[in-house]
Amino acid sequence: MKNRSTLQWTDNSVDIHTGILDGGGSPQCAPDCGRFFHQDGNYSRCPGGAARHYDQSLWLTKGFQGGVGGDWGQRVGQEYFTNALNQVGVT
Repeated sequence: MKNRSTLQWTDNSVDIHTGILDGGGSPQCAPDCGRFFHQDGNYSRCPGGAARHYDQSLWLTKGFQGGVGGDWGQRVGQEYFTNALNQVGVT
């Protein structure tokens, strides 16, 4: 994510990493903190260490139909995700 204010998050209860872009210019979670990148459990380069690592990332993609996932995280359509935020029992 380029700008933290996009999420309109009002506290620091969840780590939000900004300004980290992959080679194609897409936002990504901090690799230094990701379980996928450190399956050996070494989070020494992650700010906050192992206590602040993440296990999964959420990749919202405009126009993407359906969803896919694995040990790296989940990829779902942005429109589906945002339209379902206020629904009960979304699967």
